[in-house]
Amino acid sequence: MTPKDLKTLKLLKIKPAVRRGIAATLLAGPMVLFFGSASSNEEEFSLSFFGFEESAYTDEGAAGLNQILSGTMFDLAIPLSALQFQQVVAANQADALGYDASSLAGKYYSEGSLPSVTEEAGSPLDLGLSPFERDGKQYASLNCFACHAGVVNGVVVAGLASNSILQEATALTDVRGEVVRGDNYGQYAVWNLAASLADPAKTGLLTSDEETELTELMQNTTRPPVQAMPWWTMKYKVRDYWYGDGGPYDAAHFSLNFSIGNERINDRHAEHVEMTARALAFARETVSPVYPEQLDASLVEMGAQIFHGELEPADRSTFAACFQCHGEYTKNPSAPDYSSPGSWIVNYSGSEILRNVGTDPSYSEVIAEFGPVIEHLDKLATYYEAQGTPELTPVDKPLEGIGYIPPPLVGVWTTAPYFHNGSVPTIEAVLNSKLRPEIWVRDQSPYAYNFESVGMEYTTLSQGQYDDLAATAAAAPEKSRARIDMTYIYNTNNFARGKMGHTWGDSLSNEERMAVIEFLKSLSGPDMPPASPGQQQANL
Repeated sequence: MTPKDLKTLKLLKIKPAVRRGIAATLLAGPMVLFFGSASSNEEEFSLSFFGFEESAYTDEGAAGLNQILSGTMFDLAIPLSALQFQQVVAANQADALGYDASSLAGKYYSEGSLPSVTEEAGSPLDLGLSPFERDGKQYASLNCFACHAGVVNGVVVAGLASNSILQEATALTDVRGEVVRGDNYGQYAVWNLAASLADPAKTGLLTSDEETELTELMQNTTRPPVQAMPWWTMKYKVRDYWYGDGGPYDAAHFSLNFSIGNERINDRHAEHVEMTARALAFARETVSPVYPEQLDASLVEMGAQIFHGELEPADRSTFAACFQCHGEYTKNPSAPDYSSPGSWIVNYSGSEILRNVGTDPSYSEVIAEFGPVIEHLDKLATYYEAQGTPELTPVDKPLEGIGYIPPPLVGVWTTAPYFHNGSVPTIEAVLNSKLRPEIWVRDQSPYAYNFESVGMEYTTLSQGQYDDLAATAAAAPEKSRARIDMTYIYNTNNFARGKMGHTWGDSLSNEERMAVIEFLKSLSGPDMPPASPGQQQANL
């Protein structure tokens, strides 16, 4: 095993002890691995899939889906034997955890991994890993669904931000070094790559191990958690992300999300941008699942009027009409049934504006601090112009100011927890700040869903209870139920996890609030076209 292989295992966030075992296994040569039987609850853990069928997309979209699943988007080659060894280690932890962590259910509960749409049960590959063969040997690589597929009400949804993924915390992730299900720290890999570029104007994407002011900036910046946005909102937007740096057609920009510094990164970049363009075509064609229950037509209509400022609530003391930030939604005249979800025409034009609505500012403040890294990345324009390929230049231009892009609300019923940091478990609590729990524990089941409040089922903890659990977890082994169970707990008192802001719905009556929620449920399904198809591309 080479140093590069060990670095790959670190990138995969495999624990140090497991990495050493994998290295010893591979150095010792071939061996027969024994796999224990699946956990007793395996048959009960049967998730369905939405949005992964090629037939649901155009030829361009289907090509993008196949591109994602091909295993070539990331320049990684993880030996399949290494993943098999990790599976054996997980199976041997059953006594300590109380379940088989190598089973489909065990992988989900212990790591947040979702089952693959292509692999058999018992495979070491989950949805975020794709197999491939090179020189007669079997490997796997990360794919986009590692972070951009989530589960809601027992359905794994393509393009939904993962609300279960368990990313390992770093010393600068949180003042307490904690990590919570759904946290996304993957975007910092892009900033790290940009800060490590050796001489962008002359050597392109080649990186250096030299310590610089930029790498020190990255190393010394505490990193707030963030939730990714669902892919299907891209078709309505000109700028993407919470801070608006990329466009939904800007493949050169998005290619950085999947780029890993190595000696052949420049040679691969043109092909990689083409791959990314195919993946983006798929992302733009994804749609939200239809809300699965019957709607109250009169409440939907009332909620739509309140949302658009056409019906004033009895108490307007905190209210601001929602359409001002989140777009306008017009019922298609050919489908006037308000009791059925979908059939709304979406007129959204908010992705060029950062808005400060009082939510936790930490993430926006950190992005503003990364200005010198952006200036360094911008020097790539000189390199690609000299190459005669200016179209390959990644462009990273966050919007100025402190705030976030308010997203269009198509499929919002699937996207709990809410706000950019995932601090609020239900839409009802978004619209009534008094209901927002201070410390809450999500129901661990992927089938748990609250249809009334719309969002996650949860229970609450006191600060004292939380402190006791945290102390027990800190003293527990690295792989233990005590530590795993802590990842299901969200403490809004911790760094960058505040639940404040967005109080526009506080003065609504319960009936008015439930009407708005009923309307939001209806903004789902495939029949949610943009008001002006192709407008986003024309504006770039």
